[in-house]
Amino acid sequence: MDKIITVYKNVIQKSSSPVSGYILNSTEPSILVKSSWSQRNIERKIAVRSELTQFVNYETKEIQTLTSTDISSELLTSYSPSGLYRALFREIPASGKTPKKQHLEVWKKNILWKLFDLTSFDLHGDVNTDSEFSSFQWSSCETKILYVAEKKVPKAEPFLPAKLSGKNDEDTKKGCEYEFVEDWGEQLVGKCSPVLCICDLEQELISIAAGCPEDHSLGQAVWAPDGGIVAVAWSNLPWRIGLIFCTNRLSWIVHIKPDGSYSKLSGDKLAVRSPKFSPDKSSLVWLEREVGGPHHACHRLICYDWTTQKSSVVVDIVKESITTADGQQFYGIYSQSLPSRCWLPDNKTLVLNTIQRASLKPYLVDIVNKTIKAISDDSDDSFNLGFLDIYKDLVLCYRSSLDTPPSLLLGKLSSTGVIDWLTLLEQEPIVSGFKTGVLRLDADCEAESVSKFSALYMIPKDDADAPLVLWSHGGPHSAFTNGFSILANFLASLGFGIVMPNYRGSVGAGQASVDFLLGKVGKTDVRDSQQAAETVLKMFAGQLSSNKCLLFGGSHGGFLSLHLAGQYPSIYKSCVALNPVCDLTTFPGSDIPDWAVIEGGFSFEPTLQMNANMFEVMMSQSPISVISSVTAPVLLLLGKKDLRVPAYQGFSYFRQLKARGVKTRALVYDDNHSLSQVPHEVDVEINSVLWFLESIEHTVE
Repeated sequence: MDKIITVYKNVIQKSSSPVSGYILNSTEPSILVKSSWSQRNIERKIAVRSELTQFVNYETKEIQTLTSTDISSELLTSYSPSGLYRALFREIPASGKTPKKQHLEVWKKNILWKLFDLTSFDLHGDVNTDSEFSSFQWSSCETKILYVAEKKVPKAEPFLPAKLSGKNDEDTKKGCEYEFVEDWGEQLVGKCSPVLCICDLEQELISIAAGCPEDHSLGQAVWAPDGGIVAVAWSNLPWRIGLIFCTNRLSWIVHIKPDGSYSKLSGDKLAVRSPKFSPDKSSLVWLEREVGGPHHACHRLICYDWTTQKSSVVVDIVKESITTADGQQFYGIYSQSLPSRCWLPDNKTLVLNTIQRASLKPYLVDIVNKTIKAISDDSDDSFNLGFLDIYKDLVLCYRSSLDTPPSLLLGKLSSTGVIDWLTLLEQEPIVSGFKTGVLRLDADCEAESVSKFSALYMIPKDDADAPLVLWSHGGPHSAFTNGFSILANFLASLGFGIVMPNYRGSVGAGQASVDFLLGKVGKTDVRDSQQAAETVLKMFAGQLSSNKCLLFGGSHGGFLSLHLAGQYPSIYKSCVALNPVCDLTTFPGSDIPDWAVIEGGFSFEPTLQMNANMFEVMMSQSPISVISSVTAPVLLLLGKKDLRVPAYQGFSYFRQLKARGVKTRALVYDDNHSLSQVPHEVDVEINSVLWFLESIEHTVE
């Protein structure tokens, strides 16, 4: 155990990932680059965020890097268009009888120029800093700041005892203290009715934007050319349904004029997100797909001409693949958001990131000619290249691979689209002596409409008889990419081989692949995962042991791990499942009850009641249906606050295993679906390794 803990601490100490990057307005050749990074800190029990400042002379290639500063207390940061001001939200924790406070700070050079105690203003609830609703936008005149916060609600009080004053308080509601209040579900607990807020720096006032309808939740807001606001409006009706990781929710791009009048810019029966204006404000783009269906899927890129008030499709949903302007294969847009600053100065070209098979890649999109051009080679899946920021012809990106933490790159974009890269921060591989790569696989089954899928692997070069972990991703409509992973490097450092399948149904390989899995969960995704494991075992027969195969996965990945344990009991010696889906028929208790119905191959309506046929089909698709065949020890890792896959799923499976005499253990955390609190991540990953080692003969060097 001491060796394992030492190895884990070593991996953590070398692992830091970029959260954001910003090229400040500067005169070439001198360039100022700011980047924020996140790193797990075991002692503080949080993910520490730091800001790195670098001065770059692009002509001489000289780089001056200053020591990072801790910005963990900053919730959001935004630089003004000129770069003169820096605004940030800071949370002041509760202390004794003093409640928590949230401040909006505006810095000018070395001076705290303005400070707004938002708690004292008492106009709204907490500021939204999540990935779904949040916004933090300067106006072009740099006198106003736009952000999103929770709507203020009256304080609920009991009927008795009555207040001594006997006064009627408009900010209180009697008899409502036990009323159920809907929110937006997993990781958005307490987020019920986001509203748009404006800070006027000249008048030192905070106000709520007029025109926000009661039946919509607003977010992802940007300033419009007329001084109004463009935002995403999600429907609250008939009830709020889980939003995070779900790009299929009914929503509109809306325009709220300065006088409060309200209009929709996008069509009905669509799910939209991430509106972004071009620098000259002539064009507005956003991501769009049909409402309903798989929780995540391929998107269109829509462009709305602000002058003609007409929209057009720039990049459509890609069924399989198309050829880009530079002759590469493109599988569609799977981004959940567009970068905050994504436009080139020509006002017609933008940069976006998207998963393409087993890698993250950036692309240049021309909204006039409706063409796409890759920034990196489509055929090279050996790394992720992620876009962070652009200023004039300078592009800030990060590059990472499965065994190497992200490096920071600054590039100059030529007129032909070629980029001359300069490495600002280089990071070395965590482990050595491993082979990493991507498998291109054809499904080993009868002819089906979609046959191709991929898998990543990380295998010891020299070790013989090494165990193999089959790690399945969740979703199921997500994907593994060739980016750095703490868990993969922890396992590799201990001598484990890893295979990570992107089974059919994963994103990044065309919409047809996403749709293929619907109605086939528990079958084709299981077969694809098993085929990936068998392929790796054959490829590396000298290094891997077929008698030491192990299972790991969370959410739908846990669903697959339990299925594999039941469908291939003679192959797998141990299983770890993190908040796994165990029974589709009991999924209505989730914050996304539509998920199980859609994945089961049925249509969902809010008034749906399950019939006998649905129950039979969905039960047959569930891991619980093959539990009687499970012989491998199973470790269940469950979150008490999980709204996505409620813990009762895991508890029920745990009891069924115990009743059958199968070795099992359940660890329960005061956390949500992802178990992402640092102490819980540490416990999950170390306990997973210990569980594996109990079931196989493997010595940790």
